[in-house]
Amino acid sequence: MLSFLLGSLAVIAGGQVTRKEFSVLSGYHFASNNVWETGLSLSGIPFGIDYGIGKTGIGSNNYREIYGLQKAMLNFRVIKMNNTDTFGYCLAVLPSINIPLFTKEKHALSAKVAYGINFNTKLFKEETNFDNRAISSPINFGFDIGIEYEYQTIGKRYYTLNTGLYHVSNGSIIMPNGGINIIYLKAGIGLNQLPQLPEKTSNYKLRDKRWRYWNYGFAAYKQMDYFSDM
Repeated sequence: MLSFLLGSLAVIAGGQVTRKEFSVLSGYHFASNNVWETGLSLSGIPFGIDYGIGKTGIGSNNYREIYGLQKAMLNFRVIKMNNTDTFGYCLAVLPSINIPLFTKEKHALSAKVAYGINFNTKLFKEETNFDNRAISSPINFGFDIGIEYEYQTIGKRYYTLNTGLYHVSNGSIIMPNGGINIIYLKAGIGLNQLPQLPEKTSNYKLRDKRWRYWNYGFAAYKQMDYFSDM
């Protein structure tokens, strides 16, 4: 995760910052558990804001010719969770990339992927915050995947509308780790340093169809019986 974050920062810093975006978001948080004593749902509606800086047209000329004018951003996110006394706030730094799927005149539709660091202000505590069985460590992984629509005006201003899934967890490094899952809708306004049309759609084609094989090795540990003695 750290190498991805540093690499994304390098991509964005490698050229002049051409975009700034401000967005508001809301959605539905699907809580991983109910209240322990009553069984009531802890799911609910969170609210948040995003601020992003970045640029369009990353990579070399050959890269842009194949994959289109992708947008790379560094996003700063704050989400006020539902049941704030239990779940607190999510504070995130999320490098993201938009892959253009369809463009026409001033309209663009793209797939968005973001991955970074999420800091949580409320954690699981057996004595004081037992119902938060979603987050046990202050620093977690943040993963965001969704679809973005963008409308570019004649001037420097543009508007965005996003929908997607935001997931926060620590990879079961510290248990319990039910995770936070938010289906969201986000709307925002952006500013280009120069007026520009939406991203060009990728014209990537798989030319080499020969079979290839990869071998990987991995090791993992997951604690499954945290509550078995309760």
